[in-house]
Amino acid sequence: MVPSPILKAKSLPTWIVVTGNVRSGREFQGMFRKALDLQKRGLADGILFATWKEELSLHPGLQRALAGLGICVVAIDPPPRIPQIHPLFHSYVFHQRKSLLAALRALPENCLVLKTRTDLSEERFDALTQALFAEPRPSLDVTLCSPVLQTRLFTFDARTDYLFYWDDIVFSGLRDDLLHLVNFEVSFEVLYSSHIFSAEMRLYAPIFLQHYPILAWFFESIPGEQFGCVLQRWAADANQPALPELARSILSAYFHILSRYVILPAPIPAPGQPLQLRDFFTDNAARGLRSFPTPWPSHKLHTQSLLDQLRRGENLAGEEIVSLHAKLEEMDRDVQTRENMPQDMDRATAELVAFAKSYGISLSPVTNDYYEGKPIETAISLETLPLPEKRFPPWWEQKTLGARKKAAHWMLEKIL
Repeated sequence: MVPSPILKAKSLPTWIVVTGNVRSGREFQGMFRKALDLQKRGLADGILFATWKEELSLHPGLQRALAGLGICVVAIDPPPRIPQIHPLFHSYVFHQRKSLLAALRALPENCLVLKTRTDLSEERFDALTQALFAEPRPSLDVTLCSPVLQTRLFTFDARTDYLFYWDDIVFSGLRDDLLHLVNFEVSFEVLYSSHIFSAEMRLYAPIFLQHYPILAWFFESIPGEQFGCVLQRWAADANQPALPELARSILSAYFHILSRYVILPAPIPAPGQPLQLRDFFTDNAARGLRSFPTPWPSHKLHTQSLLDQLRRGENLAGEEIVSLHAKLEEMDRDVQTRENMPQDMDRATAELVAFAKSYGISLSPVTNDYYEGKPIETAISLETLPLPEKRFPPWWEQKTLGARKKAAHWMLEKIL
């Protein structure tokens, strides 16, 4: 590993960023009380609230009240509404990103950011402060060769069998790292149509997909919810057959990120139990894993204990997790091993599909049809092929027709 200074919370200037609207007066006041208490204890250097200009207009005196408490306010205009390019695409993702970006730009460079929001945050914020500031304080350094981020990210929970579905209501990280995370991608529905992307995955996944090609291939080719079901049924299988090579490659890349770049809430006292790979896909509240039914069955990891045990290689049971630990250590040292692509992808994919089928799951990888251009004796003449003269009107006619259609809808709504 590359030697690195031990970076811990409060070894850098620390700012609390609160984003959102006043959805609940009680939660809004409670969140700022916690932020001010952390600042009073000397654990935060400043507090910043990012919201929309119209929100301050709706609550006269709010900006003045916050300023009186020493809280900085950044007020911006919301982004325009993005067309619905996918049934599960929601433009509120870009509202969240824009307010966070405005806040990060207003902060000093090289500071630690504790990001929260005006609602649904108090329990999560308590977990964040406990994880980062309780003694002994964890190291935030990413001690890898050519790391993707400089510091580890705190998140309240992370799903083990649905990749990058990490809680995004409260999280922390170095300001420059978070600036790299903020993205306004609309390509996910185009490139990765086999996946259903949540707002959380949109935040965390893109920067890592650039550095772990096997995960970019996975998102493009394998339906994520079906892959999670395969892992769960394999974990429940008493026979425990060996996982296919492709599944092991995907999991080693994901667990390398999860165990090296993430900090979860404070560890549960270690029960001294052996750790198997199947434990990460099995409901066990005593060890910090809980099943979660929406948007489909998956498992949330709520504590750092299992990741610490995997990272240290302590009390590991079974060939699957022992080889996973060895692979993670190899990926620490050698950037090339993070590519982790099987040499024969067609064979590896077929093996994974057959493995899923043995558990009654149709994995259905997304593939592209390819037709090689070879001369053939009975070739059809392109000149004599019946093709329409004009299938679509010119763009200016389409624009006119679209405007007329919108006007007609508007008039109809007014009449009704």
